[in-house]
Amino acid sequence: MGTSEEALLDELSRINSELVNARRELSRLNAELADKERFLSRVLELSPDIVYVHDLRSRTDEYRNRALEDLLGHEGAAGASLEALMHPDDAARRAAHLAAVAALPDGAETHFEFRLRRGDGSWRWFLGREAPFQRDGSGAVVKTVGVAEDIGPLKERENRLLDASLTDPLTGLRNRRGFEEAAAAVLADARSRGAALVYIDLDRFKEINDRYGHAEGDEALKAAAALLARNTRDGDVAARLGGDEFAIMARGGDAEAARRLSARFGDLVDGWNASSGKPWALRFSAGWAVAPRGGQTSLESLMARADEAMYEVKRGRR
Repeated sequence: MGTSEEALLDELSRINSELVNARRELSRLNAELADKERFLSRVLELSPDIVYVHDLRSRTDEYRNRALEDLLGHEGAAGASLEALMHPDDAARRAAHLAAVAALPDGAETHFEFRLRRGDGSWRWFLGREAPFQRDGSGAVVKTVGVAEDIGPLKERENRLLDASLTDPLTGLRNRRGFEEAAAAVLADARSRGAALVYIDLDRFKEINDRYGHAEGDEALKAAAALLARNTRDGDVAARLGGDEFAIMARGGDAEAARRLSARFGDLVDGWNASSGKPWALRFSAGWAVAPRGGQTSLESLMARADEAMYEVKRGRR
């Protein structure tokens, strides 16, 4: 065998050895990749958050982990996209959110709060963090990746704190801040329906406190609040404004409606006094003001007029 043939055999042997080594390395890399894929798949399935990949072209979710079913109680895919489970108000904002994601550079993310429908029909709040995931040849984002964290308990706590900030702890009625917030919404409808504000002040309340103690004074306030709540319709707003002052904002009211509302409250008070067994009686003065249909009445001016009318009644009794 000549020298050239020996050299060729050596080269072929070397190439074969390199191919064997390359196959071994490829096999090792494939095994390592499979391990990483299994690890990633396991991590995604164990994640307490919803993880998804959304295709912008088909408007469908290419992938969602099992947290969707665990958190919402839905079996199966429950729709081709999270939008199918979103509250209508949030789904209406989804397009603008996805447009914002598509405008992001790689590595950036944006946030989106939304509600998803649970299997029992209730709504659960989530905080979504979404980012570009895949681009086409022109660089346009065609897929996004997102993580939706369950913030239902946080939202419930926020709502409880908000309710507490708007509620009088003694009577359970709205406090002044809560009243002003709700009454403003009633006034927004007053242009077409009108509204009436009735101010109520307990008479001789200080005498109850001084003679029978503050515990009995609190009982008087709670009794008045309960009667006031019984005297309201759906959509009306009852509140303890502070001290012994109360108010009702009635939707669709006029002067006659305010008069009748005050009279009904008086009847309830008379009935309570006759059956309470307390050594003291509830007494009150009431005044009202009206926001007429077609007009623009500020809450401040309405409250000032009702307050003045109430004190006019109180001065007349003195």
